[in-house]
Amino acid sequence: MLDFFAYWCAPCLRVSPLIEKEIAEYYLEQNGNKYGIPVDVVAVNVEASNPKRTDLFIRRTGLKKVIDDFDGTLLSEFRAESIPLLVVLDGTHSDAGLKVVYQKAGFEGTSQLRAVIDSITGSSEIVTNIPVRSAGPSESGIKTSAISVERKSEVSGEALISDDYQLTQWDLSYGHTYGKTKWDFGLGLQTFALEMRSPDPFFTPVQTHAERVLTQIRFSRELNEGITLKGQFGYYEGFQSHRAFWLHEYYQQIGDLPFFEDYPNIDPRGIQLAAQVRWEYLPASGYLEAGYGFFRDRIAPSAEFGRTTILGLDRIDAHMFRLASENVINARMRSLLELRLTDTSERQLRWSAQESLNIALREQTVLRAQAGWTKENPSFDAWFAGLTLEQDLGASWIISLFARHYHDTGEIQNSLTSSNAPPGLDTYHAGLGVRWLGERSSLRLSAGPYWTRYQDAEVEAPFFEDLYQSRNWGLFQAAFDMTF
Repeated sequence: MLDFFAYWCAPCLRVSPLIEKEIAEYYLEQNGNKYGIPVDVVAVNVEASNPKRTDLFIRRTGLKKVIDDFDGTLLSEFRAESIPLLVVLDGTHSDAGLKVVYQKAGFEGTSQLRAVIDSITGSSEIVTNIPVRSAGPSESGIKTSAISVERKSEVSGEALISDDYQLTQWDLSYGHTYGKTKWDFGLGLQTFALEMRSPDPFFTPVQTHAERVLTQIRFSRELNEGITLKGQFGYYEGFQSHRAFWLHEYYQQIGDLPFFEDYPNIDPRGIQLAAQVRWEYLPASGYLEAGYGFFRDRIAPSAEFGRTTILGLDRIDAHMFRLASENVINARMRSLLELRLTDTSERQLRWSAQESLNIALREQTVLRAQAGWTKENPSFDAWFAGLTLEQDLGASWIISLFARHYHDTGEIQNSLTSSNAPPGLDTYHAGLGVRWLGERSSLRLSAGPYWTRYQDAEVEAPFFEDLYQSRNWGLFQAAFDMTF
């Protein structure tokens, strides 16, 4: 069997490990196909540039036997122009040479490949004189388990800093993959450090701090070829955003006034439940995913929830329905479309759509584009757009430049002369990122300015002008993961 690949081919990065584990290792464990005919898998590299990245691809995907086809001679023999290309050859008849019994640009799944391989019933002799490039220690003659076992851990951090506000988020996760079953556990910590000010004469400026802790458990199981079931449970304690925390602290401090004398001192918390079904209708090249999520949040009665201020409620329930489809258009282009519908307590339905497009401009340059739109009656509209340009610098390093703009119209939830609801907002983010790719680990770093620009509110909000003040921030992000 031949597996044509290139290091820059995103589908190849998904397909090649599956071929190695579920075809090469599987038939090694079985001592050949159902008729006892040995099965040999050879990966064919079609890219001559950046041999260090090719070597890294080979190590990360676990390929054992690799040959080079830099001039495309072998690829042209099959009259193919796109990859991944998978070819099954019958070499059991020495007088007839190699016979093509299967050829596919794309991936139809390992079940289809096994069916083709198991249909070969000739003699046990395999005719091949292909010169094999060394790709690491040979596994020939060593039985290996067809069930893949993998563990992965990741730690990440983010800091958003202005002159008077410091916001951080830290995440730690550990995951385990055993064959078709995956699970991972995540722990997150958010911190809000604020210097609060207000022209309200009853409010005293204060420096204050809060934390939010989130735990998550995620699970997935491949039920059969192409169908995967996913589940998620999460629990958190603490305010969802620094704005929610600011409003709660403000109302608590002026709680001695008759109008606010019953304002409670609450402990915000919530749960998250989600389930998804994924159908990979084109293995490693196209999938459709449908999901449902339930969120229950206990918040301060005047705290912000999802860019909308809820007055008078201390518990919010939300039901979210999601539909997503990702498709590999060709070897250099991939598209992801996502639709969401959210039904939240005492609010109208919120509709959202997002499109992502990844384009390999050249072998070492990738452009990533994103755009999205959200609508909720009576008056909330939002959209965003962003671009990221990635450039390979060598065997292990990638540099990226990115820019993103977000806009919304804000939301007023009451008819008072003064409102604590957020006015319209524009944010701008630009920066530089670097990524290091190792054989079993990777490191990501990025930094850049982040600007928030609030629009003039339709309803005056003098007491909250510090909260909704336009600010210049610095955004710093880092992440490290390791697979073992």
